[in-house]
Amino acid sequence: EKSCAEAKRNVKGFTNEALEALRQYSWPGNVRELANVVERAVVLCAGENIGPADLPAEIGGAGGKGATVEPRFGEDAIARLMTFEEAEKALVIKALKHTGGKKGEAAKLLGISWPTLNKKIADYGIEV
Repeated sequence: EKSCAEAKRNVKGFTNEALEALRQYSWPGNVRELANVVERAVVLCAGENIGPADLPAEIGGAGGKGATVEPRFGEDAIARLMTFEEAEKALVIKALKHTGGKKGEAAKLLGISWPTLNKKIADYGIEV
């Protein structure tokens, strides 16, 4: 099975700010939490390096303490502000594309249950 870094080769590493945010976080979920955060950041990262905006807010990402950059939506970037539903739909689609349509892996990547993912797919009319 391919790792996230192999699946999306344009991500080369982390910015110093993102590394510092990762170092400062207490990691209550241990290695599994770290792995999930890194996988998610690789999917969301628009550039070559994962920055603070690509990390969850509780780790110091966009909107979290110490965040100094605005969140990016990568390939889904648009000139206008997205609604929550538009952003959620875009993330579900991106996760499904990243996992090759594997719903279980996409749900894990998004941090939601498989039934919740199925509901979102149906609600947004997403074709897998």
